[in-house]
Amino acid sequence: QDELAQRLSVSTRTVRADITALNALLESHGAQFILNRGSGYQLKIDDASRYQTLQAERPRTLRIPRSGAERVQHLLLRFLTSAFSIKL
Repeated sequence: QDELAQRLSVSTRTVRADITALNALLESHGAQFILNRGSGYQLKIDDASRYQTLQAERPRTLRIPRSGAERVQHLLLRFLTSAFSIKL
């Protein structure tokens, strides 16, 4: 949480609130973010078929992040700055 908050210039409370909101959206798609102390957040897929349906419907971005750092930044920004209407 601390690293996400620092990288995105938000509070840890904002990170927790956004993850909670993401989990509410992901629940109906068979997935959730879980916090593992010491290793950070991980996406846990409880129902692979429902999650695959979600992945199939997601819009494709025009610019594909190339490096690991770009991918991390892209995902973090999408997860934490959306108005809770993001589809993974």
